[in-house]
Amino acid sequence: RIYINNTYTVNGTQIYPEIQRSTFYPRVDEFAVLTIPSSWNTTQKNPYLQVFFEINGNYLHPKIYYNATAGGTVAFWSVVVTLSNSKLTGMRWVEDCTRCENTDQCTQGTCATPQKECENLNVTDCNIKVYLGWEGTTLD
Repeated sequence: RIYINNTYTVNGTQIYPEIQRSTFYPRVDEFAVLTIPSSWNTTQKNPYLQVFFEINGNYLHPKIYYNATAGGTVAFWSVVVTLSNSKLTGMRWVEDCTRCENTDQCTQGTCATPQKECENLNVTDCNIKVYLGWEGTTLD
């Protein structure tokens, strides 16, 4: 599952409590792209929005979708799930900012797409996407 958390706290009070969940059923050992349609239209420029990734109750730490400092949106993340004999043994975000045009675009290990590019592109290019890859062993 991918969770979008649009909840934040000010002086101990929750503001705009909202969680959206998208459930996907990818096949093990097949590279997959998990996309939340129209997410850019409804979430753009929200500095409080976070994206979580969960498999069978195991969560990865949240990632920020919009980087106000860079003025950009993280258009995708990559996750690698590790299996040992078909059992989940780990998962991790793949972090790499070596291709960012400048250091301000690096948002928690992923390059943000400048807001103007999202506005000029087909907006589906800036929808929330998670690329899912697998490593390890499965039972046949």
